[in-house]
Amino acid sequence: MQRFSPQVKLYVIDQRRSGKTWKQVQEGVRETFKIDPPSVRAMEKWEKGLHREALSRMIVEETRKRLPTVDTAALQHVAAGLIPVLWQARDAGQDIELQGWLWFFSLVERQMGSATFERVLSEYMSRPPEIRIGTGPIPGTGPASLGQREIPSFTYKKVKREEGGSNEGAPSPTD
Repeated sequence: MQRFSPQVKLYVIDQRRSGKTWKQVQEGVRETFKIDPPSVRAMEKWEKGLHREALSRMIVEETRKRLPTVDTAALQHVAAGLIPVLWQARDAGQDIELQGWLWFFSLVERQMGSATFERVLSEYMSRPPEIRIGTGPIPGTGPASLGQREIPSFTYKKVKREEGGSNEGAPSPTD
């Protein structure tokens, strides 16, 4: 039995409320999420049994499964701040994913300060995509875990200064 993400379930409910037939909803799931769509029977159960509170719990549970090391207080803070933003975006017909990321970035910016946030983001975006992906401190996110080629590491050769000679380009003790 295939399990579907809360995003798929929310999409199904929204499409159904907008007046689409089950076949149209299934085709929309196939095109939007690039997966085999759920059965009509499963979607009917979602339509009858899911409401905002149930979907909110489902999103929190999905987050908990994906991030088992996040402590309860942090998860509650995220849930209290993010879930209302997602519902407002949905009700306004806005891109839910975009609004979620904007909320996340505003949280990070408040913690870092605007100047530091802009500097770090600018530095990150200036790097080539093949360098940006997999450079984080989270184990298992490196290029090898993504089936990509490892990025070579570099070692620096220590340069010995000669007395009276020129070692142009070599680091000095004050650098």
